[in-house]
Amino acid sequence: MGASTFVFSMIWVRQSDDTGGVWFECLPTTAPPDTLLGMVQRGRGAGWLAAVADPVEGRAALLACLTDDPRWDHQVESRAEFYASLAVALEVSAADIAACGDINDEDHWLVAETLTALSVRGDSNARELLAQRIPDTWFEDLMAEPTLPFPPLNAPLSALLGNEHLVSHHDLMHRLRTTTDPDDLAALHEATRDPNRRGFRSAMLALAERGDTSFVTQVGDILAGNPVGQPRAGFLGYLPRLPARDSLPIARLWFGLPDSRDDAALQVLALHATAQDVSAIRARLAVSESTYDQCDLVEALGRVPECGPYPELRTVFTDACYSYLRRESAQALATTDPDFANTFATECLWDCEAGTREVGAKYAPATEQVQRRLAELAADEDEAVRDAARRRLVGPPAR
Repeated sequence: MGASTFVFSMIWVRQSDDTGGVWFECLPTTAPPDTLLGMVQRGRGAGWLAAVADPVEGRAALLACLTDDPRWDHQVESRAEFYASLAVALEVSAADIAACGDINDEDHWLVAETLTALSVRGDSNARELLAQRIPDTWFEDLMAEPTLPFPPLNAPLSALLGNEHLVSHHDLMHRLRTTTDPDDLAALHEATRDPNRRGFRSAMLALAERGDTSFVTQVGDILAGNPVGQPRAGFLGYLPRLPARDSLPIARLWFGLPDSRDDAALQVLALHATAQDVSAIRARLAVSESTYDQCDLVEALGRVPECGPYPELRTVFTDACYSYLRRESAQALATTDPDFANTFATECLWDCEAGTREVGAKYAPATEQVQRRLAELAADEDEAVRDAARRRLVGPPAR
């Protein structure tokens, strides 16, 4: 890999390599990806292993991450269990973690989350610190939340679509996709008339999954205007839910347009890209300055293993600051890069994201280190990881 240029006064970082480089959106405090701190900040398994191998630097990196939350997206990225397990391995106390910030300050919620993870592991000191510092009103507010009764799922569809607690219910969605009842079909189409009404998104998705292409022109016109809120969710989800034979030709026309049609196109390519799309996807990934777009582009490359391997996916795996993006790259590498098992699969077993650990459990080579870690992952907090680890303990790696 060639020279790297990191500009920490800005949020965009470019890692140059033979593929032309990829841009990554990072916090200004994010360290270079090949440093111990940088790997621990990103939640990489290689960072966990490097920290344990160098306890002094590892402890400093852990406390730095807890003092200054390194997550690109605090709402979805996992770090608490990753940092809690590292704290146990490095013998970092709950008091040391609590000293990293006020757990009632949203800038330091990662401290509270890590203490909670330690408490679940049986750390009584972490539990006591949480009890002392978290206001009782938090729990009172949670207990005060009302619980509304659900109508029966065989009720008229018009009533069900109006219930915000049911519009994503699995059995209801199955009914929406398969019903032939004229009244149900009429209710479905009626729900699409007003983008702001409850049930609009579910109705749009169900009609798409039924192969109803009658909304394509309308959806394209609306997305061209960059809608927001619930209307955006309903219109944006329509094209990716159509069968590939209908959605892929449209996605290729919308790809790269300067509006929300491009977002829909990216989602379709993430699901259905073919060899025909690879050149355009790789060119876009080389210049993309959107982390969410990069997730779709990486997933799209993973759909076309016959044109791989793709060197840029390795750069994404090692350098991306968004741990969900690394998860997507791990999944794509597993299907497109014959060297994945011998390069990144083992470190995936210690990754902060469950999806990445699952990939590692499926593909990591059967070494003694891997077998020990699989035994630990057989009790992982995530069900899919547990299942993958247990299968590997009695079987060979995936190919």
